Amino acid sequence: MDRKVVLSNGQQIVIDKVVVSPLSTRVFIQMTKEAPPGRKYTFFGFLLVSASGKEFDQSAFSGGIDSYSYSRFPKIDLEAEKYFLIPYDGSQDKELGEAIPIEP
Repeated sequence: MDRKVVLSNGQQIVIDKVVVSPLSTRVFIQMTKEAPPGRKYTFFGFLLVSASGKEFDQSAFSGGIDSYSYSRFPKIDLEAEKYFLIPYDGSQDKELGEAIPIEP
């Protein structure tokens, strides 16, 4: 995937890849810029949303600034439906960017 994303709070991330396995879906990212001091919202991961509107919460998130991080979700079927990642601040229930399509 290798996609750079600038979030609405000023943080920057790079989505390196999305790995779909028989057990789970993992999104590997690198946080490249922190939010400016005093910003209310902080990136905590993604929502995974299907084209039909079904939402999947991440079951795990690991990482931090200047390190590789990942979000884990239930397995999905990219052949059956389109899916999108939405960056968000889970503690504030606030979306921090537009939906990013996941390509098969």
